[in-house]
Amino acid sequence: MAKDTLHPMHITVGDWKVHVVGTSFTIKPNLSKDESELVLYHGKVELIHSDSPDRVFTITPGERAVWKQKTQKAFLI
Repeated sequence: MAKDTLHPMHITVGDWKVHVVGTSFTIKPNLSKDESELVLYHGKVELIHSDSPDRVFTITPGERAVWKQKTQKAFLI
């Protein structure tokens, strides 16, 4: 897919939206633990909660973000 800075990709996972900015990543939902994990390989990704758009987690290469749906908490590893 060609890079298009005017039309970034948005992926919704539960109550969280992932704003993708020219990157390579994986998202792994784990329904048994009520959590999802995003692993970033290169580029930049923003994780935004739908109820609190001012809560933005910027993930950089080598970082992982984990979030839980029930508690609506997220953290970077």
